[in-house]
Amino acid sequence: MSKKSVKKKCSFPVDAAVLNHLQVVRVILDTPPSCDPNEIAAQTSSILLLVSSEAVERKALIHKSTSGIETLLRCLQVTEDFQVVWNITSILYCLARHKHSGKLAKGGAIPVILSTLSAVSHCSWCTDRLLLLFHSLLSKLSSKDKKFAVKARLSGMLPITTGLLKRCQGQHHDLVTILTVMKKLASNSTNAVSLGTQGCLSVLTKLLTGTGRKDLVVLKYCVEVLVVLLKQNECFQAFHKANGMETLYTTATALSEAPSKELRALATMTCTVLRACLPKIPLPISTTVNPIRFKLPTTVVPSQEVENDPMVTHSMDSVFQQALTSGKSEEEHERNLTVDEYDSIPFSAHERIENVDGNSESMSSMQNEEESVNFTDNSTRGHDVSMFDPFFPEMPTVVPPRSEACTQEVHVPPPELSGVVRDCQKYVPTTLMSKCCQQEDHISKEIEVISEDSEPSQRNIDAQSPTSHIVVPTGSLATEPTAEHSDDRISFTIEPAASADSCAYGSTVCHENESCKWTPQSVLANFEECHPQRLGHNPPCDPPSQYHKHPGVERKLVLSDVGRYIAPDGLLNKIVFDMDAVVSSDDCLGETTRMVVETVSSAKTISKIKSADDLGKSHGSVQEGGLITSRSHPDFRQTSAMEDNPLAIGEPHLTQNDEEELPYLCFSSLFESGNLRTAIQVRENEYDLLLNSDINTDHHHQWFYFKVTNTKAGPAYRFNIIDCEKQNSQFNYGMQPLVYSVSEAKMGRPAWIRAGSNVSYYRNNFTSGHKEQTTKNSLKAYYTLTFTLVFPHSGDICYIAYHYPYTFSMLQTDLMEMEHTLDHSLVYYRHQALCTTLGGNITPLLTVTSKKQGESFTGVGDKRYIVLSARVHPGETNSSWVMKGVLKFLLSNDPTAQVLRNKFVFKIIPMLNPDGVINGSHRCSLSGQDLNRHWITPHPVMHPTIFYAKGIIQWLVANKRKPFVYCDFHGHSRKKNIFMYGCRDPTGTKIEEALPRLLNATAPVFSLKSCSFAVEKSKEATARVVVWRELGVARSYTMESTYCGADEGPYKGLQIGTEHLEEMGYHFCTALEGLDELPSNPNMYDQEDASGVTQMPPGSEEDETSTSSCSTTDSDDSNDCYENQDLSTT
Repeated sequence: MSKKSVKKKCSFPVDAAVLNHLQVVRVILDTPPSCDPNEIAAQTSSILLLVSSEAVERKALIHKSTSGIETLLRCLQVTEDFQVVWNITSILYCLARHKHSGKLAKGGAIPVILSTLSAVSHCSWCTDRLLLLFHSLLSKLSSKDKKFAVKARLSGMLPITTGLLKRCQGQHHDLVTILTVMKKLASNSTNAVSLGTQGCLSVLTKLLTGTGRKDLVVLKYCVEVLVVLLKQNECFQAFHKANGMETLYTTATALSEAPSKELRALATMTCTVLRACLPKIPLPISTTVNPIRFKLPTTVVPSQEVENDPMVTHSMDSVFQQALTSGKSEEEHERNLTVDEYDSIPFSAHERIENVDGNSESMSSMQNEEESVNFTDNSTRGHDVSMFDPFFPEMPTVVPPRSEACTQEVHVPPPELSGVVRDCQKYVPTTLMSKCCQQEDHISKEIEVISEDSEPSQRNIDAQSPTSHIVVPTGSLATEPTAEHSDDRISFTIEPAASADSCAYGSTVCHENESCKWTPQSVLANFEECHPQRLGHNPPCDPPSQYHKHPGVERKLVLSDVGRYIAPDGLLNKIVFDMDAVVSSDDCLGETTRMVVETVSSAKTISKIKSADDLGKSHGSVQEGGLITSRSHPDFRQTSAMEDNPLAIGEPHLTQNDEEELPYLCFSSLFESGNLRTAIQVRENEYDLLLNSDINTDHHHQWFYFKVTNTKAGPAYRFNIIDCEKQNSQFNYGMQPLVYSVSEAKMGRPAWIRAGSNVSYYRNNFTSGHKEQTTKNSLKAYYTLTFTLVFPHSGDICYIAYHYPYTFSMLQTDLMEMEHTLDHSLVYYRHQALCTTLGGNITPLLTVTSKKQGESFTGVGDKRYIVLSARVHPGETNSSWVMKGVLKFLLSNDPTAQVLRNKFVFKIIPMLNPDGVINGSHRCSLSGQDLNRHWITPHPVMHPTIFYAKGIIQWLVANKRKPFVYCDFHGHSRKKNIFMYGCRDPTGTKIEEALPRLLNATAPVFSLKSCSFAVEKSKEATARVVVWRELGVARSYTMESTYCGADEGPYKGLQIGTEHLEEMGYHFCTALEGLDELPSNPNMYDQEDASGVTQMPPGSEEDETSTSSCSTTDSDDSNDCYENQDLSTT
């Protein structure tokens, strides 16, 4: 049986010799006239000898009851003898070295030592050996006092330490002691500035040069001190004046090539200092605002979310400018609308429907939470929801006559807005495969695919009626590839039926000579054809593993960036693509467009700039040290002159001579969903790239999608996207960009592949420009995404993207394919136009359910509704791929799909923000607003898709058909796996956990641990929370899909592909079947499984208000590699 150990109290012999010597010292101190320094020196020498050799003597001296420390400190304060000072300081150092530093600090030793140091430094008998002894003692005690740096400055220690450092440059052992104390002193900002101005930085620079690899410890401490000192702006100037950057760059370069692990670690630390020392310079563009503007309706006042940049308002229309400078919130603007303007809105999509389903208990349980949300006053209530009747053709009893329904299916802008919305009299949604007829006198019609066995009255709508529906024509899909481009999927045209003069699919006749092509309504008219959309995408058989980068990648990248500053003469800095110049050309604007396309530069266009000096004058930001100073080159043919540079727009046709004349890659983003603003050739095979912000904003730089031509096989090309905004990215944790090769596609291998080496994401030295440009009066920092590509073919056309692109045209194409393979005898399917967007695009609304085979559709009976939506954020293309998987499964002949159609009616909005998707935005619509922040009070003109999407759900609630499930599909850029956010049931039933748990059991890429059910205040205006809180849908979710891959389950370590995302759509549908079969047991989730449900910290959701600064980092991104740490804020 074991005995418990009992901790004994610290004891010492009462006859310890050190006590006798202390008693003698006390007697001498108490009799000042007879105070003999020699006697005190003798006694303290004896004490030093004892404590140096005997632990018992040290315990006796340090014990509180003996007052030994108080006696020695008292003696140190009054003596002026060198030997006494030396002995007592040595005694204290001996005690501190033997783990008694804490007791010394508590006993008040630090103030006495500092005052003594300051006093003896002015004595003639003081030597550097004594000063080093004091610094050795303080190096042991400084960590025990949080205010040590302040106390040291007040005692006058800083000049003493600086002088000692200068005198001891050649004594490596002593330097370690001095630098240790200096590092602690520099932790205080005032001290750091004083040390920098007193010459410490120049000494440190000399030490770096003279030490090299001779003494790694000294080199290490030099770098650590620099890390602390250079946090202060005043130290930057002194460091640069001392040529510190060049010295540090040389040192880091030499260390990075060393074979020793310790040397490479030191090189990493040195590179960290170099990155912090780079001067902060503005981005090489005139302004971060998107050069393309969309003129908003003048009768609608947008919120301040659109712009916060004072520079932006100078070039915007007066109404928009007034909204930005008024200082009012969006809700205040809406409350200030006139009564007439509110009366013109037929239905208030932001009104709450309370207790309409008779479930007063469930609604009242959330009343307290609802009071925290700002709703409009009661004057907006009481509107009829019947305006949404046409969106429910599956319920004939509520649908008005067809001729009447057509005028209400989409939002028609008021007369005063008819000249503002782009091509509002001609817009039609698009697909690259279809041709149809359209009535030019109407804005939009219902798009229906009517089965052959439908009632004649449903199929044969009078073609002469002015309210005839726009439908999709029938025909055979041409599948043969053209001579120029191999097509493994389908071509872009539908051939007319061979048995008739016209092809009819539904009710509307489309003659062969009436080719009414559905094209995306974009800001720029001259969109070129995008090869991946035409050639298709076949996922690779083996999904790629997550990229494992070499530990020294960031070190090499930082050295390369610093090399620009050190040796600017070797830089080309030549612009090879510039969207600002492209949009300044009138050729890129449509004749009937009502867009206001503005170049924000107030002085000169890019095509007029001939030198770096002109650039600096016109942009007001001459770059220092040769960093990105030239946006022009004598040999560069301006991309704005499209007729002179066919490479800028359209497919290039290069001859051998052309290739020799163009020693650089050619870029373009002038296609659907493309995003690239500027490409600058920095070195022969290195390019800096800048992204467009979302239209009518100056931020959200994340989504990129661009084309590269004039490639050369073999060389490694480095691409640096230098205006990223998020503090971290999955590119640091295994994610790679996507590349599509047209040459590979023509060889029968059309696919987006993960590619790129040396992939890294780190903070750079670029800023937003002037402080007054930001709301917090501070410079906005940017981050660099860099990767290296080796193109396999010369003269290839390659597309590079952030994630697998999914455009509006791809959606239309996929819908056409599904509709042509649809079994109309089993599936009830309707494809309607939900509304018109600001840009003139139609938002599709799909209705899917079942009908009895061989019988006409008679209604939905008591089926429950499920509402799904996706792509409210244009850059989250992964959500569209999941939605594609859902649609493919629901419209298939799979028995489970038939079971789901028998049980439910699906209302699906596959793309909530087609304007943003078409124009290459990442987060916002053309209004410059995040649509997923406007579900409480959506405006029918500014946020039409949200207005009508919410109206669909409100109609269901008002007609006692509350949705069984609502799910909004999203993408997450900082986490792995696929997971869901729900809303915690206040009654504690945990009903919201059922669907995520089913998915966790069936879907390989789903992670229950990443799910969260917290309702944060910042998310109260999102779809998930509004549908749950305001409309009472208990199972209201946001599904988040990773851009990277999985870190658990069967797909652990793999990067996600389109096949995985579509598979997730399949598993989502099968989980819905299981969800319907679960028993209604309030306590079914009281015993959680081992995986559990993680409650994410506030701010961890991807759907955040601002992407420019992440308030928190997720679990997989919580620790930056050392090279990526932000030294200016730590």
